[in-house]
Amino acid sequence: MNELPPGCPPLGREYEALRSRYLAFVGHAQKYYPQALTDECRQQGHELARALHSKALDLSSSKATTDSLDIYWFMQCAALVSLFAHGAHSVAFSRYRKDVDYYKDHNLTRQQVEAFGCYVRAFTPELPSGNLLPMRGPQDARSRLEPMPQVEDMDELLSFLPRLYPGGIAIKTYTVREGTYWPEYAEVVTDFFCAVGKDCWNDFDYLNHGAAVMIENPACIAQASLADIQSMLTWCVRGERFCDGHHGSVIEKGYVLNVLRRIEVLRAAMR
Repeated sequence: MNELPPGCPPLGREYEALRSRYLAFVGHAQKYYPQALTDECRQQGHELARALHSKALDLSSSKATTDSLDIYWFMQCAALVSLFAHGAHSVAFSRYRKDVDYYKDHNLTRQQVEAFGCYVRAFTPELPSGNLLPMRGPQDARSRLEPMPQVEDMDELLSFLPRLYPGGIAIKTYTVREGTYWPEYAEVVTDFFCAVGKDCWNDFDYLNHGAAVMIENPACIAQASLADIQSMLTWCVRGERFCDGHHGSVIEKGYVLNVLRRIEVLRAAMR
């Protein structure tokens, strides 16, 4: 079992194509993680993880292979693909990881599971206050009946990047007139939140999708999918209802900057 993650030993000629797909995916993902993980790449990873896990289940259900170590390898490969495709704090990855952890007390696999755990920790972003981040994978994306941002919607938001952050520095977003308590936002800020308020950027369940946790963690934003971005932008929009000045705060703290830069990466991958 002396094969360190993300390596995988040969599993037989009939499985070589699947093993090659696995090695190619994790080789690319760990080299560029998280910047190059586009939605298309995540979807490929989602499908590959399912295929690897399905093969493990097939082997475990056959009397001839029920004790085969190949079952473990397919489980580990599925989990590592999910690590990159769904995120270390995702529900999907936690499910795959449980299958790997099942082998932690087996003599032949104990050290391999420990090595797997070390590898996972190296690609796990730290989150504040011990929160777990329920980042969504492609399988949790919005319903087809819900509006999704198109290229022109992404370009519209990106047009605000140099206006809100000239030279990479946030503008002064609002003023408070003497004798009043409410912020008067700069026109560009009002225009930006008007654009972000469109249905295509709205996520009705943004709190349950971890928006408040993601938005404060640059590492999480750097691997966010479009669905995650919808959640975070909805949090940015709606916070003004509960706290005057929220729109200005999310810009001046750099939250919006990080999100727009992630949109830039996803948009570039579409060209």
